[in-house]
Amino acid sequence: MNHPNITEQEPDQSPDFRKPTEEVINSLERLFDFRCPRAYQKHLHEVWGIYLMYIESTGLPYEFSEIAESMYFLIKFFEGAHEEMKGSGDGAA
Repeated sequence: MNHPNITEQEPDQSPDFRKPTEEVINSLERLFDFRCPRAYQKHLHEVWGIYLMYIESTGLPYEFSEIAESMYFLIKFFEGAHEEMKGSGDGAA
C-alpha cells in the first residue's frame, strides 16, 4: 500500500503558523534523549489501538478523520525519524 507523503498533504494551519524555531528543534532533541523514535511510534500504536477499541462502543467522534490523519502522520514521523537516526547514537538500531 502506497501512503501519501506528509509533504504532499494540504497544510491545515493558521496563517500565522511558522517554521519550527531553534527552541522547538532543541525540545525535539530533548524528547529523543528521553526515548528513541521507535519507542514513541510503538506507544502511539498502542494508545491508538486502545482508543479505537474505546470508540467502538461509544461511536466515532465528529472529527475522527482528522484525528486518524494526525495519528497516521505522527506515527509516520516517528518511523522516519527512527530510520534517519539509526546508528546515530539514539540507541534504537
